[in-house]
Amino acid sequence: MYRFIASCAVLKGAHYTYTSEPPKHENLVIMNHASKQLLLSYLRDRNTGTADFVRYSNRLLRLLLEECIGQEPYLESIRQSPTGSEYTHRSLKHDGNYCVVVILRAGLSLMPEVYNIIPGVYAGFILIQRDESGVEKLPKFFYSKFPSKLSEMRILLVDPMLATGGSSIRSIEELLKAGAKEENITFVNLLSCDEGIRNFHAAYPNIKIVTAEIDPELNKEKYIIPGLGDFGDRYFGTD
Repeated sequence: MYRFIASCAVLKGAHYTYTSEPPKHENLVIMNHASKQLLLSYLRDRNTGTADFVRYSNRLLRLLLEECIGQEPYLESIRQSPTGSEYTHRSLKHDGNYCVVVILRAGLSLMPEVYNIIPGVYAGFILIQRDESGVEKLPKFFYSKFPSKLSEMRILLVDPMLATGGSSIRSIEELLKAGAKEENITFVNLLSCDEGIRNFHAAYPNIKIVTAEIDPELNKEKYIIPGLGDFGDRYFGTD
């Protein structure tokens, strides 16, 4: 278990730092951007209202998805610039064949930015909610809807939070049942927990996780600590 210390105050929130190295895995990508801790500080602050929470979330989600796309395979060709000189042109290898799969409800927050970054992306939906009445808060599956030819698509599974890993693991099960290929799936989330990452990669070590930040632990209610609360409630104003 990793221990956090409050190293300094950053704007309205607190800036936390690992006292030891965060978890490492060949299929784990942690976003590195100069604005990350600034934006996360506002999201962590309990006094940040809905309008500001949405604004700062959207800024950070855009950076996160750009990081994700930067990890995708590219094709290279030689083209000419307006000056007539040649340059190496890069394009997405799977352009036109992407599907964003949203874990409802909080995952809907990522859709506008996905559409901005990957025009023409297909969309799928999974409704999985954790059982709040149980001690372990296990995931319950309710509904899924995917595009046809899912087996041929590059899939971005999106959900802002990775806590225990239960919902994301259950979502992968549904995707594989529908014909998706494990090697074509990337899981994108805003805030992860050490335990959730380890659980996820124990089940699916070949699936890449792209996350903005990793927090060290879960509390007894299975919320990420220090975390930022219930992302869906704060983003949609239902808290």
